Amino acid sequence: MKEKMLISTALHGNVVDDNFTEAVKMIKEAGFDAYDLSLDLMSRNKDCRFNKENYLADAKELRAFADSIGIVCNQAHAPFPSGYTDDEKTEEAFRYIVRSMEIASICGAKHIVIHPKKHLPYKTNKEELFNINIEFYKSLIPYAEKYNIKIALENMWGRNTYLGKHSPIVASVCSNPYEFRRYLDNLPSELFIACVDLGHIVLTNENITEFMKVLGHDRVKALHIHDNDIIADLHTLPFIGKIPFDEFINALKEIDYDGDFTFETIYYEQAFPKELKPYSLKLLNETGKYFVKKLYEK
Repeated sequence: MKEKMLISTALHGNVVDDNFTEAVKMIKEAGFDAYDLSLDLMSRNKDCRFNKENYLADAKELRAFADSIGIVCNQAHAPFPSGYTDDEKTEEAFRYIVRSMEIASICGAKHIVIHPKKHLPYKTNKEELFNINIEFYKSLIPYAEKYNIKIALENMWGRNTYLGKHSPIVASVCSNPYEFRRYLDNLPSELFIACVDLGHIVLTNENITEFMKVLGHDRVKALHIHDNDIIADLHTLPFIGKIPFDEFINALKEIDYDGDFTFETIYYEQAFPKELKPYSLKLLNETGKYFVKKLYEK
């Protein structure tokens, strides 16, 4: 366990009216050490400031503001989906992703989460998706080197293609730890890491302890921590749902995890009006402190 584990949360649930600096300020005032730069907002909102011509100036302004109040950007999240069955949409997604890598680098992120492509039915296309994704991630290597930023793959989930968006959650790309490890082992280890999404582990019926041990210390360098009811991807405050957090903390200890403690409790934070967000964030930060204290206990 590293000497100082940063406690961080995603900006996504706190950005109101495209105001990233205000969201960073709220996170800092709630006591967080760092923030996760949610650039997935670029694909969710075409009018997002980082989609415009002056995106570099805006990124530098955000970095300067964060530096001035004493908070760092520990990681970032690229726009998603990363791929579509439509080639034109896939090319647009690639441009978004490359731009997000540049922005994240300016803001100081050590790594950026970039979802694997999962636009084909998973069960019958595992090997094809593997080949597509390895080619995709290798095509990002020049940008990772240019912007001095690592790329984090994330364990995903999918839907039953016959039932559509309201179907029960099923396995998808990297939801199995052995497949996740295979992906990483076919990419340069100095540029690619695992961001383990705790909620996604339980949603796809994987064992938390086994998942962490199969990936191991050298691969797991980032986290998305949140809770759910093991039915839907709720991204809510820990202890609201059913995830066994004691097992998760023990698994982190077993692999001697040395990354940061980053929440992705998007829907919990989005649920509060602007006036109550500071209070919701303070509770989240105290929850992070509780977990980090548990991690350092013998």
